[in-house]
Amino acid sequence: MRHRLKPLLIPLVLALSFGAGAARAEITLLRAGIVCPDGRDGPMRDAPDTLIGGVREVDGLAIDLDTRDVPMIPGLGLGLQTRWEGPGGATLRMVTLHPPMGENGVTEQSYTRDFAPGETSTRAYTFEFAYEMVPGPWTLQIADATGTLISVDFTVSDTPNAAVTEVCGLFLNS
Repeated sequence: MRHRLKPLLIPLVLALSFGAGAARAEITLLRAGIVCPDGRDGPMRDAPDTLIGGVREVDGLAIDLDTRDVPMIPGLGLGLQTRWEGPGGATLRMVTLHPPMGENGVTEQSYTRDFAPGETSTRAYTFEFAYEMVPGPWTLQIADATGTLISVDFTVSDTPNAAVTEVCGLFLNS
């Protein structure tokens, strides 16, 4: 009897060993696009894997315009609105990939953020400093320990975007 069960146990043990790994995080992309400048400010918190060593936390951010074409305008942001669907809280990594910027040609910045079950949140990269005004392909990602969960590509350029002018009321864009 012992030998007849052995062929059945090996696949079961392999399935449990390799197939029962960490469940991928459950996050839903709701919107991606422009966050209009509105003069709000927020406190900086430590984020050592960013160019300035911190990120600004601004409550109540929202995506104002669904577009992937982002004009380089001071104060304008590109962002993702997401909802965490996992059964418990999670700490996720917010990743920004962009053309080289700063003295050292940095191309990736990241920080972590805690999510509560059912939480809807908007993360944005805002053009606050002149060195951030870099045209080209940009990507916003959200990742966990298993890898990238969400990845959205944007094109940042000095080309005006009439929809941004209309929605944000920015005369500098036209």
